[in-house]
Amino acid sequence: MSRWRLLYPLLFAVAPVLHLGAHNADQIDPAQVSSAGAVALAGAAALFGLFLLLRRDADRAALCTAIAVVGFFSYGNFFVWLLRRRITGDEAVVHLLAGLVFLGGAALLWRWVWRTRRSLAGLGSFFTVASAIVVATSLVSLARSGKLGTSDDPYASWVVPAPAQPGTPPSAERPDIYYIILDGYARADVLRELYSYDNTPFLAALAERGFWVGARSWSNYPTTFLSLASSLNLRYLDEDRARLHRELGPRTKERGPFEAQIRDPLVARILRAHGYTYATVLTSWSGTERSRAADVAWAYSPILGREFYGVLMDSTPLRVASPRVADLHHFTLEKIPAAADLPGPTFAFFHLLMPHNPYVFDHRGREIAQIPATLQFKMKTGGWRDKPAYVEQLRYVNQRILAVVDDLLARPGPRPIIILQADHGSASTAYYPVRREMPLPSERLAILNAILVPEPVRARLVDTITPVNTLRLILAELFGEPLPPLPDRSFYSWYRRPYEWREVTAELERGDAEP
Repeated sequence: MSRWRLLYPLLFAVAPVLHLGAHNADQIDPAQVSSAGAVALAGAAALFGLFLLLRRDADRAALCTAIAVVGFFSYGNFFVWLLRRRITGDEAVVHLLAGLVFLGGAALLWRWVWRTRRSLAGLGSFFTVASAIVVATSLVSLARSGKLGTSDDPYASWVVPAPAQPGTPPSAERPDIYYIILDGYARADVLRELYSYDNTPFLAALAERGFWVGARSWSNYPTTFLSLASSLNLRYLDEDRARLHRELGPRTKERGPFEAQIRDPLVARILRAHGYTYATVLTSWSGTERSRAADVAWAYSPILGREFYGVLMDSTPLRVASPRVADLHHFTLEKIPAAADLPGPTFAFFHLLMPHNPYVFDHRGREIAQIPATLQFKMKTGGWRDKPAYVEQLRYVNQRILAVVDDLLARPGPRPIIILQADHGSASTAYYPVRREMPLPSERLAILNAILVPEPVRARLVDTITPVNTLRLILAELFGEPLPPLPDRSFYSWYRRPYEWREVTAELERGDAEP
């Protein structure tokens, strides 16, 4: 095998990157896998060079490098294990203990490698073959997913094309438009019946500020990536589902086509044709962690804020630098008024990942759980069934949103259009048997829907309007776009088979799906 036996430190370095990409092929950005793999390879190569300089023995340098690489990528699991032992509640102390254990262990192993008189060539050959098999398995999985060797957005062809010509330009001064998604925000009747919480004061405060509040609003879809792909692209997703089944099979869970539509939404391109600036905040959720269309995209952390990078770095000592979920929430809320400072008319889309769990705030805004952004969708802090914690975080969201609205309304210039809308409702209920983990349609699809619009648009709002029609109505009435309203329909499925949805519009209207 000659010098091929020395390749295993490099293979050890790239294996965790490819493994994570292969096991999340339905959500990854191939460019992130490539860049992370390149950094891992460069780091391992540099470390090998350093050990080789210290002692002119390639086999020993390779094994010392492999020890460092394995320790680096296994640190996160050991840290979490140590944290769960509840030795101390101070994460900094846990990091210190984990670091001392890993450095001490690595030093002992390095000392053995440096002093042993045994030949390490056979060990290197074995490690190279074994790690090559692991890497090859991940590459095959990526190849089967269609993500290997693709561009940074392999689903660009799924983006909905904009009309050839924009509609009639508005004659009056154009207002800023704020489309604010409050993730998992339940409708008032659901909060009252399932959570024993009266949300009337918040809704009344919005009404006092001129908002229309829908009392019977339903989401079109039960999951974020379907809901936002529909509302931001002003259409239902039946044609996309048919194409997805043809190209990827009927049981695929691939989200890429719909996340591509969220990153480059039709509504943004229509408004840009009318002279608008498109602004957004990049989140830690894969669908809104980057944007292809935004003129202004605020990112709390360009690297650690991205889901793939974050999860990968969470396995290493670099997790100490990971922002907390609370930090990202604060950042998003602070950037909403900042959009008003941009020159010219602005369309601002904000995906606030609250009141969705994990629950990190009480109703006063005190941080009650320090959760790294990389664990946002793993540490549920009780999940949907922790109703008191959900209500606490919702109450905090209410306070912050009212403050944001007041800030926007106090600005000079045309009165802005503000849409406060949930992508879906909460999910504390479940069908029988519970193991199906499928919340009732009436809870999951019942959403907050509060809209501040000029009178010509408000006059056309109906109590059952769904998100697919909200922006269609605004674009048609104020910008002359040929976008007649669509029938308001709701569909239901769940994460295990997201595209096997069924229409539930009639049973929701009859109340058949009530908890």
